[in-house]
Amino acid sequence: MKKFRSVVVGATLVGLYSLLATTAFALLSPQAGLSSFTLRTAQLDLQIGNSSGGPFTPELQLDTNEYLLPNSIAHTQDFWVRNTSSSGLEFQLTEQLGEGDQDWLALKDVIEIRVSNLITDTGWLSLQEWEQSAVSFPGILGSGSTQRYQFSYRLPDTYGVDPDGVGPLQVGDAVGEELEGKITSNMSFTISGVLQ
Repeated sequence: MKKFRSVVVGATLVGLYSLLATTAFALLSPQAGLSSFTLRTAQLDLQIGNSSGGPFTPELQLDTNEYLLPNSIAHTQDFWVRNTSSSGLEFQLTEQLGEGDQDWLALKDVIEIRVSNLITDTGWLSLQEWEQSAVSFPGILGSGSTQRYQFSYRLPDTYGVDPDGVGPLQVGDAVGEELEGKITSNMSFTISGVLQ
């Protein structure tokens, strides 16, 4: 029994010395730290204007009040997009059309829009295609830069898609009197920047 007590006392003393030695070691450990650092989120901002000199605002109203005739020359308007985001942020721009009113159903598959940066373009897409999903603009808009774009719209002389899905008009049929006097308005494009 005496031997057992001495083993228990010895083990307890070894454990106590180990604990004290570890605590003393921890109290004497060298330390280093980080201080005075700042974290901030980036400011993402795109602005639009009707000339290279601005003024630039979050929204621009285009004057597209022109009459479209089948197979007429495309109507074009210029606009500029400026990346005023935090330094170093570049964007791939996309644009998506919101549905119009009045005669939208009659015109959505016929009227076509194209956006160009004067080098490359999106290709001619119907109002419906612009409304269904966002379309990428050509090129990348760098931090602090301004890019000129052309917004073009036209009325082709034939239907590119079957307008009602059943007939009598079909793909390739001539655009005719059924579209006279039609109008769709209150449409808007949302231009978004996708970080690169």
